[in-house]
Amino acid sequence: QSVALHLQRAWYWHLQDVASNYKMQDPEAVVSAASLLALLGAEGKTPGEAIELEYLESDKTSWVADLLNAHRHLYLLPVARRAQMDADRLPMIAVDITEDVIDWDLQRAHRWFTKMEELVERQRDMMIEF
Repeated sequence: QSVALHLQRAWYWHLQDVASNYKMQDPEAVVSAASLLALLGAEGKTPGEAIELEYLESDKTSWVADLLNAHRHLYLLPVARRAQMDADRLPMIAVDITEDVIDWDLQRAHRWFTKMEELVERQRDMMIEF
């Protein structure tokens, strides 16, 4: 879970880094890849990096969408139903998980990390060339 939290912040900071590299007036206004693309477009810029980031964020099967979904689940609380008594007369609170359950595993976290590292390094190299 902490990997999802940290990598979501890395994603967010990379979006702002791309905005800064393209001399956007207010990089802090960027809150998603879609907003990055829209704000750069309003300034007459459509860099390939922003297009790729927006594609990764909007494609529900991408590793970025998976990461952002896992991050969103960090803040979802289960729904607790009214307490009931068990056989020993102890109150039992039933908890319903209404959304998809996230499978927190090390391989998944490692995949997110390696993909993020590759993406950031590649895009930074591309921005240096121009």
